[in-house]
Amino acid sequence: MLIARLLVFGSLGLALLALLAYMITGDLRYRRFGVILLKWTILAGVGFFVVLIGMNIWDAA
Repeated sequence: MLIARLLVFGSLGLALLALLAYMITGDLRYRRFGVILLKWTILAGVGFFVVLIGMNIWDAA
């Protein structure tokens, strides 16, 4: 659980740093990287919570 949290928050932080670098420099590579990383981080977080909810439902049945 701790590893999953660290990975999610670490990748969120990295995406925010990339978007901040885009705002400072105006280089489109940083924006593209930040948006892609943010998208995959959100998908991974949703997948993690789906598995967590599924495990709770499985244990309750």
